[in-house]
Amino acid sequence: MIVAHLHLQMNRTYPMKTALTAALITLSISTLVMAQEPPAPVAKTKKATSGTKSVPNASKDPSSGKVTFVSDKKINIKAKGAESSTFYMVAPETKITVNGESKTVAEIKNGWKCTVTPKADDLTIAAEIVVTKSKEKAGDSAKETEEEVVEVKLTPVKE
Repeated sequence: MIVAHLHLQMNRTYPMKTALTAALITLSISTLVMAQEPPAPVAKTKKATSGTKSVPNASKDPSSGKVTFVSDKKINIKAKGAESSTFYMVAPETKITVNGESKTVAEIKNGWKCTVTPKADDLTIAAEIVVTKSKEKAGDSAKETEEEVVEVKLTPVKE
């Protein structure tokens, strides 16, 4: 309201100065309004879904526990009762066996029990990963066949 009133009075006598003054007043008001806006909310980082933190291995002894995370470069295992998972880096020379058969890291699943032996010269790298899983959980092929085979007998219906 004040800006419009000033603009009308100044416009009569000094048209050029009026335009400049109105522009400066508008700019000043816009700056004040923008300065009072609250800052944008800060994006929150997403925490790991497992709820536990992971620490690098620091022991020379093999570690046993459940797999909590696995990728082509890293495996986390959590010992029973431990507060955090222990992680090992998976190297190309890491020996991996699942129920006695040679496998790749991609074939390991979360929740499987395993024992990881660290390399002697670098405790954060897995020298060997031995996974043991029960045949029922592993999907024993005989059991799967029994469950999947369903005998269907059709008999004609007389009307």
